[in-house]
Amino acid sequence: MMTTLLSETHVEFILIHPFREDNGRVSRLLLDVMAVKAGAQPLDYSLWNEHKDY
Repeated sequence: MMTTLLSETHVEFILIHPFREDNGRVSRLLLDVMAVKAGAQPLDYSLWNEHKDY
């Protein structure tokens, strides 16, 4: 349930955020804050860093 909410929020933010640059950094920060406030750990982005060229 929480992953669905976080993913939907991420997509909505990307769609409404007016700037193309920094969307990724700001959205990841927003997701981490939401996850911690919901009682979870910050998200693990290690796979993103390994595969961001794709």
